[in-house]
Amino acid sequence: MKISNNSFVLIYLDYLDVSSSKIQKVLNNFSDDDLLEFLQKNGDKYLPKDTLKKLQSVSIEDIKNYINEDLYKYSLGAITILEKEYPLSLKNIEEPPIVLYYMGDISLINKKSIAIVGTRKPTNYGRDVANQFTAALSKSGLTTISGLSYGIDACCARATLECGGKTVAVLAGGLDSIYPSENVGLARDIAKNGLLISEYRPTLRPKQYTFIRRNRIISGLALGTLVVEAGMHSGATSTAMFAINEGRELFCIPGNITSEQSKGTNDLIYKFPECMVLEPNQILEKLGIEKQPKQKNAVQLDLDGSNIIEFLASGSKHIDEICEYMHMNISQLGPKLSMLEISGKIRKIAGNYYENINVI
Repeated sequence: MKISNNSFVLIYLDYLDVSSSKIQKVLNNFSDDDLLEFLQKNGDKYLPKDTLKKLQSVSIEDIKNYINEDLYKYSLGAITILEKEYPLSLKNIEEPPIVLYYMGDISLINKKSIAIVGTRKPTNYGRDVANQFTAALSKSGLTTISGLSYGIDACCARATLECGGKTVAVLAGGLDSIYPSENVGLARDIAKNGLLISEYRPTLRPKQYTFIRRNRIISGLALGTLVVEAGMHSGATSTAMFAINEGRELFCIPGNITSEQSKGTNDLIYKFPECMVLEPNQILEKLGIEKQPKQKNAVQLDLDGSNIIEFLASGSKHIDEICEYMHMNISQLGPKLSMLEISGKIRKIAGNYYENINVI
């Protein structure tokens, strides 16, 4: 993608550590054709003295050569808020990123997409549900968006690539500073078949606050955000709140009420009941996208699940009876019961009893 002269100036300002708020103030007051000339004449109103001095000592060719050389060094591209290809969805969020550095297919930032986020330490249930929902949504033509973190983020990216879909990973640091390092290989695969983006310069290492700021871009690019498993006050719940504040759709998959990994998700459902989803087609319908053929079970059953259903075929059973029959404690059994509830095979009734829906 060709970078305009004014965009080169914005990237140069970013390299000079000018804050996005200061750059936005410049853009709000800039109406001339030549941004560099405007800043050289009026920069004292917006920029620190040392930054202005540097701008007054360079030409646009100096800036282009410097930026091009650095982007080439890291095999990156860049797009700024001034370009027509910059997503309108991001322009409308609070504090839109001024510059996006990228590696891969930049056209994906303007495709219909769904953000899929969750805990860094998912349960087996969380992984299974994330993989199934991701595959179904990706096969429907949606680009998936995540943050390249451990856990649900990695599940989303891998599941998308495995089914031949397109995925975008939004990083909390520069693209030459992949975090976590264990996901460097995954990042390479995404760059080949999808897109890596960051609002931070290539070598900038992620900091605690950049992870939260990154989440506004994840939700801002997407039509909606799907939360799989999330603890209270987690990064995933912050992404959910960004989605709500940005006027995007929010979808949450219910989880085991005794699981720390699901407390944030279940709390979101309590506060926003309409966000609960039990199968991918509910998301597609809400987004106005053609549904996929309905599967018999949105959540596949394992052997334990089949045994529980068979046990309940003779009538409702108390959770203690199910524990005894399955030779499990409640912490082991809980996620399996939750999965069966989500798949529509069983339901919980008063007194901690469960019943098989198909024999009612």
